[in-house]
Amino acid sequence: MSTRLSGLGDLVTFNSPANIDFAVVQTQGIAVPKEITLVIEGTADQGVTWFMIPAQAIGKGSEVTYIWTNGRWLVETVAFRAIRVRVSAYIAGFADIDVSPGEMIQSNPLSTGLSDAMSVSIESSTLLDGQTNVIVTDIQKRRIEEILYLEALTKRLRDYELSDYNAGASPYGIELR
Repeated sequence: MSTRLSGLGDLVTFNSPANIDFAVVQTQGIAVPKEITLVIEGTADQGVTWFMIPAQAIGKGSEVTYIWTNGRWLVETVAFRAIRVRVSAYIAGFADIDVSPGEMIQSNPLSTGLSDAMSVSIESSTLLDGQTNVIVTDIQKRRIEEILYLEALTKRLRDYELSDYNAGASPYGIELR
């Protein structure tokens, strides 16, 4: 269900579930860009202090701090108990706001097996336009790459310890003396 914001200071707040790392904010109804300016903010202390959160335009990849147009925006929510969308500047018009959970990736970098190192859970939701979110962000891609790198390094070191140690070989191609 969407919420309509139509004046300076109007806002809508959404609680951020503990197991969701990202949310998708969809804006619709903005007829003329820059007639209404939205900011996304998050709180970690139950609404006492709010911090501006950058949002990534889905499909465009650019990160923004102010939203002036219709679109879908990915917001990292892992550090916040709640997020809100607030009208920070207003000339005319309105914006319909809808927030839904995005994808979450949990990882255990101390794991020794790839199947234990990564589990992927997709939170799927349907937005106002009928599209379904299945999103992997740049941050999540980096997490996956780091896990895969650590797995490969661990395997390489384990292989070195088991087979090449007595021969004086190094896993990095440097001769040990």
